Amino acid sequence: MPRRTAKEKAEREAARWIALLEGEDVTLKDHQRFRIWLAKSELNRRAHESVSRTWDTLDLARGRVPIPANDIPPSPDRRRLLVGLSVGGAVLAAGIAVPLLLPDGEVYASTIAEHRVVDLPDGGKVTLSADTRVRITYSDELRLAHLERGEALFEIAPDPARPFVMKTKFGEVRTLGTSFVTRLSPDNARTTVLSGVIEASNRGSSTPQRVIANEEIILGRNQVERVVLDADAAARRIAWRDGMLSFDGETLVEAAREIERQTGQSFVIVGDELRDLRVGGYIRADADAFVEMLTETFQVEARPSQNQTIELRRN
Repeated sequence: MPRRTAKEKAEREAARWIALLEGEDVTLKDHQRFRIWLAKSELNRRAHESVSRTWDTLDLARGRVPIPANDIPPSPDRRRLLVGLSVGGAVLAAGIAVPLLLPDGEVYASTIAEHRVVDLPDGGKVTLSADTRVRITYSDELRLAHLERGEALFEIAPDPARPFVMKTKFGEVRTLGTSFVTRLSPDNARTTVLSGVIEASNRGSSTPQRVIANEEIILGRNQVERVVLDADAAARRIAWRDGMLSFDGETLVEAAREIERQTGQSFVIVGDELRDLRVGGYIRADADAFVEMLTETFQVEARPSQNQTIELRRN
């Protein structure tokens, strides 16, 4: 049997990472290990982009190619199989060879602690928060963005003839032109509408929900939650643009993950009870400010640990 080339090996590793990160049991540690693997080489980054594009082609085809009525969205196990098959360059869906429907598009990414502004060719704009990756594709009928990780503010130029669709692994947001911010986490995608109107639907649903300004919708694996916000709360969803962060009932795990994205500082949380602690506050996007909030308001002890991490435990 011939040896696999380095490219083939990297693509198979990329397929395994994609399957792991979209599984229901994915952890923060998995995401950290993935980022380490991704940063090891340019070959790894290219392999991940190639395999991701192949799956996106399958996603698009499911919306454009007639699918039998009894066909259902792929389960995580089925997706693992499909991603594995895609490494060789051929993808099959519902017994049909899937053609490439749109160009590959452009990939835009920010690193940890970096923000980036992307000017779109139609006059819109996307602002990437830290450690964010989005792929944007244009065709004559559709403007498509795929948020693969992180958080982004989308300011979409109106175009009644060409909808803008923002996809995540949990579902999609569709609009003709508006402003919204989406944050992707391991468990859900939260979209807050700042102006205008969107239609949102989770993966596998054919019934979109209409969401207006000062509302947000949370798309999970098997649930959809719609929340009404006051104007100040909605505005704080993009406080990271000004070097601030707003926490409004997130778990300590979620809050620590956000600080890590914005600053690069890692945390170790000791105890399951502490991991589920709900935190709230409006602070600088700074590790010291975060630790001060935890120690003064939530009686959490912080101490230096190995590998330049900070250990958090009950005081």
